[in-house]
Amino acid sequence: RKFVTGHSDAAAVCRQALDALDRQTAERTMHTLRGVAGNIGAEDIQALAGEIEVAIRNDINAAQVFAQLERLATALATLSDALQPYLTEANVAESIFDQNKVHAVIEKLAALLQASSAETNVLLLAEQRLLAAVFPAHYARLAESINSFDFDSAESILQSARQTLAKEKDI
Repeated sequence: RKFVTGHSDAAAVCRQALDALDRQTAERTMHTLRGVAGNIGAEDIQALAGEIEVAIRNDINAAQVFAQLERLATALATLSDALQPYLTEANVAESIFDQNKVHAVIEKLAALLQASSAETNVLLLAEQRLLAAVFPAHYARLAESINSFDFDSAESILQSARQTLAKEKDI
């Protein structure tokens, strides 16, 4: 998710920097992209970003660099398009877990929190993987509240997480 939101426009950012004669920003953009692409295993993008970084540093012909940037933009768009189905919380949960189970666990958690039951901790432990996948943006705070027996806060966090999820997918 961070790669797509933070780096999918790196070719355009580099092109704009070069058009503004800001080679330092252009080179740094490619250097950062090369590292991040390597971290996620996008080897073709990593290699191409590295080639462009070196070309900028060595003041290679602008037309050649722009051609490489076009290839990079295409590769980034292809990767971003391929990753899109996996970027929403609902789709991550749907791809990993049976939706009936997801619904049942969420309902049970809500009931246990409403009752301020110590069994909430047991459910959290048993369903940690599912809850973390379904609510990646909320899970850490939810778990912290439950583990601190702050069930009112946990209930509020769960409600917020459910609203976020409902916006993306009806669960």
